[in-house]
Parts: sequence; C-alpha cells; structure tokens
Amino acid sequence: MTSATADMSVRLTSTAVDTEALGTATSVATLGFSQRMASGGTTSTVDSQVQAGYTIPASSSTTIDLKDLTDSLGNTVAFDNIKALVIHNTGYTTSAKTTASAADIVVGGVTSPADTFAGFFGDSTDTVKVFNKQILPLLSTIAGVEVGASTNLLLITNSSATAAIYVEVLIVGEKA
Repeated sequence: MTSATADMSVRLTSTAVDTEALGTATSVATLGFSQRMASGGTTSTVDSQVQAGYTIPASSSTTIDLKDLTDSLGNTVAFDNIKALVIHNTGYTTSAKTTASAADIVVGGVTSPADTFAGFFGDSTDTVKVFNKQILPLLSTIAGVEVGASTNLLLITNSSATAAIYVEVLIVGEKA
C-alpha cells in the first residue's frame, strides 16, 4: 500500500517604495496560502504523487493520461482526484538543463479527443500560457478536481516553432 503527504504553499510578497512623497512611504502587500495534506482518502487528503519530465519538440505537444501514470516507486497511478498540479517551464531543451530554450508552453485547450481534462480550467478548450522559466501552480486542496474516465487527458503544447522545451510536472492527489 502506498501513502503520501503533501505540504502545499504559495506566497507572494511585494514591496512598493515612494521616495517622491514627503519623506519615504513604503507599502507591503502579502498573499499566502498553505495546506498540509495527509494520506487517508477523505477530503483534504492525498495518497499518490507523480513527478515527470517531458521534452516537447518545437511546434509539438504532449498528452498526459492522468489515468495511466507511474510514480517514482514504480507503481501505476490512475488519478481519480487531483489536489495539486504544478507545471514548470524549465527554460531548457532537455532534462540535462544545459541548453537554454526561449519557448513558452500552453496548457489545456483541446477539443479532440473528447476525453480532455478540463479540471482547473472550467472548459476543455480553455488554456493557460506558461512563459519561459515560469511555474504554474494549480491547487484545489479541499475537494480536489475530479478525473473521470472520459476527462483524463492533459495537453501541454510547445508554442515555439524553432526550439524544444523541457517541462517538469508534479501531480498530487487520490487514486482509485
């Protein structure tokens, strides 16, 4: 039996300084979220994690079947529910991370096949652009996002016509 835990957090702190006012005015804005999830099988729990890397050639895409993955322990994982999906555009062409790439990626946005994962996007045709050397964290830690037999394919497209891109993906959730 496999079990998993997850500590998920996102924090952004921004500081603005105005030196043109009488004296110096400073404003700090912070937004943060943190959630610890344990193994278990009820809300706010996880039991599986999959981390994988994908080299996507120029003008190409890769499709990730969320019902047919392998974790780092060699176990087959068929997600029923995803609590976190993190996609990292590494800015490199391969996992060796020696050759830079300027490619952006687009996540989601496919109408065929019909079993496309809409999950965090609301509709299977919606997309999110992940710029070069950026990360896209998608979290739904309480209820999670359902993965059905007919909503299990996640599309990642390389928007560059000239350069390959290496993408890292981490998925945390619950399996059947």
